[in-house]
Amino acid sequence: MLMISWVATFVTMTKDLVSCVVNFVGDIRLIGREQDIVDLVDLCCRFTNNDANLKVIAIMGMGGLGKTALAKHVSQAEQVKKFFNHQIIWLTVTPTFDLMNILSNMVARLYGIFSGNLDRQTLVLMLQAKLGKEKFLIVLDDVWPTFNWTSLCLGGIEHEVAWYPKASKYLNITVLNLEMIPKEIKNLFHLQSLQIQVVERSKPNLPPLICELAKLRHIYVNCSISIPKGLGYLTDLQTLPAINLKHDCGGTLSDLALFKKLGGLLEISGLDFINGEQARSLILADKTKVCHLILQWEPDCEQALQPNGSFFAKFEANEVLEALRPNENLFTLSIYNHGGTTFPTWLTAIVTPLQNLVSLEMRNYDGEGCLNLENFRFLHILSLDLHQLTPSQLSKLWIISSTSRRKIFKRELVGLASLPCLNSLWTDELLPRDLGECSPVCKSLKLISLDDYDVETLPVQLQHLVLLTSLQINGFTRLEILPDWLGKFTFLKSLSLRNLPNLKRLPSQDAMQRLHNLTKFSSKTCPFLNDKLRRK
Repeated sequence: MLMISWVATFVTMTKDLVSCVVNFVGDIRLIGREQDIVDLVDLCCRFTNNDANLKVIAIMGMGGLGKTALAKHVSQAEQVKKFFNHQIIWLTVTPTFDLMNILSNMVARLYGIFSGNLDRQTLVLMLQAKLGKEKFLIVLDDVWPTFNWTSLCLGGIEHEVAWYPKASKYLNITVLNLEMIPKEIKNLFHLQSLQIQVVERSKPNLPPLICELAKLRHIYVNCSISIPKGLGYLTDLQTLPAINLKHDCGGTLSDLALFKKLGGLLEISGLDFINGEQARSLILADKTKVCHLILQWEPDCEQALQPNGSFFAKFEANEVLEALRPNENLFTLSIYNHGGTTFPTWLTAIVTPLQNLVSLEMRNYDGEGCLNLENFRFLHILSLDLHQLTPSQLSKLWIISSTSRRKIFKRELVGLASLPCLNSLWTDELLPRDLGECSPVCKSLKLISLDDYDVETLPVQLQHLVLLTSLQINGFTRLEILPDWLGKFTFLKSLSLRNLPNLKRLPSQDAMQRLHNLTKFSSKTCPFLNDKLRRK
């Protein structure tokens, strides 16, 4: 009978196999860990002949807490050595998981032979034969979160976690998915910061037991999560992972209403699956410490099925965004895939409450209305990428305007010239006519990317941005010549030309020679120009 159950494995959450040397503790003494040692020794020696699975005991915690030292003390305890008949194997591992290396070294240690030329099946059979007859304690030291248990196991695994001091305030764990978070975590009554690395991100359900950690202040997860039932009890929370409203996990946005200490970045996606009333229940304007906000709808929001069984409607997107008015201290705002028809009033008001914005990004945004950039005096970064027009949309504003609605493709970036802090701009809209050499933006703007202009020349206002260090010109389908006034850009370091099918000539040689700081030049899909450059 195969008795893999007799193998107990220590796991210290930290790297893949490089050596198989048994390490000795000597006279090193661990202060304050006496009870931990007793508990772990008891776990190791608790196996019976009826155990059918390989037993895994994981020692988890951040670096420097003494996981390795604790494992050494336990593995050298007389009770443990006697229980395993002194058959204790210590394996140290490295960041790159190498299953064959681990299996080969285990066979070499158990059989005392060179095993580098054996295939995987032979190694597994040899291990099963050896481990099925005797009891072994295998200590895997320095295992990184990428360690793949499922491929190492020779049979079923039964996990037990040795949770260190229950007064621990910080915990960093790695799990296959959020549903596999150990239930013992609820015993860490004083836990304040929890960081979770998830291997499979398809299951966003954070287990409700997290909500029993009343002192929790920070939750970090490397994927978005649904709102678990009871999250609202954690009123001291200051950091939340990205929230996805697409999946129901028992909680709602109203659970976040009392999080007055919430700060830093707040990211909410799946906004197609709520209505305006639910959005208002968040009371986002009261979250005065939130300084970065990301609001995201589904890429194809018109096909989103809402919880009530109805499909997404554009007016509901308007209502939801209107209800999500941020606090006045917001620094950065990003809005993705908003399928509504208008801008929210908190962006278009004569005096906007968001005057402290330094970055504004709107991608795949299909709204209409007046957005005067002059209101955003501290804006450093502006990125506008709106929904592409179809023939049925030609009578609708594509982006922003401060004048009446007309049947044209592009409108002026009204107020742009007055922005004294803007240093980066990506746009496919017209530069304002009032942009002159004395405009405040000329002193701050360093990078500009102009896209999709159906004109034969560059906009003349561009020549006033003499402090530019990076210029990107993309999709000017009728542009034939770059003007000599580009020679004014003596600070220019990078010039990028993309998709200019009719461009035939760069500025004159004299103008190009004045660009003495230019270190990067690229041209792509510029057939006439590239052919001319090749001939030269």
